[in-house]
Amino acid sequence: MALKCQSGGVKCPAYKHQGIFQPDNKTVKSLLPDLKCCAVCMSSAPPKRPDLRDDMLQIASLTLVEKGPKFNPSHESGASFGTFIRPRICGL
Repeated sequence: MALKCQSGGVKCPAYKHQGIFQPDNKTVKSLLPDLKCCAVCMSSAPPKRPDLRDDMLQIASLTLVEKGPKFNPSHESGASFGTFIRPRICGL
């Protein structure tokens, strides 16, 4: 899946995280700027719905908390956390 940010000239966020993902407040809060970027992107994609930005942020946050722990940092592919989680959040 090729992801392209719909927010005009903005790159998809990195979602930098090392090791096992534990969805605690500190970890999720550190990724909040990335989540906000994705919420803006998703609400900017056709059909544009900027009024749903807060809802998209909540959905992205819940997806991070639900899917993040399934990340396997020692997987043979060597994929980063960002490569793992971006399609799960952006593919909503």
